[in-house]
Amino acid sequence: MTRSQALNGRAPHVPTEIPAVRIRVPGRSESITVVRQAVSGLGDAMGWSDEFVADVKVAASEAATNVALHAYHPDAPGPLELHAWVGDGWLTLQIVDEGTGMMPKITGTRKGLGLGLPMMTTLADGFQLARSPNGTTTVTMWFELDRST
Repeated sequence: MTRSQALNGRAPHVPTEIPAVRIRVPGRSESITVVRQAVSGLGDAMGWSDEFVADVKVAASEAATNVALHAYHPDAPGPLELHAWVGDGWLTLQIVDEGTGMMPKITGTRKGLGLGLPMMTTLADGFQLARSPNGTTTVTMWFELDRST
């Protein structure tokens, strides 16, 4: 399964080199702060504007929240990975999990308001949600660096 947001003819790619940032934490709500701090630290190091960093932090937090709420059983969390690359005019950000994926919401059984994916697609300049046959779910977001200053 793959869902993508169009990039108006611009096609950034997912880099193949080692990410500038790569962290692996438990897929729990406590790890969302770690993801936000990693994005904030990258933004500080790169000298990006506060507004740009805030957008990226919110989008990354929403993706990490989806992992914490939907990917794993509460008693058996698995990993959440953040990968970030900077280059070719883009910040490429990925949130990866090895969980069950997002299931259709049945009233009263799942947490959340259902606003995370729309918010991510609004804040990012490009968005892709993919689930591999081996069960890995990857959210990829692209942020154009032209708006980072």
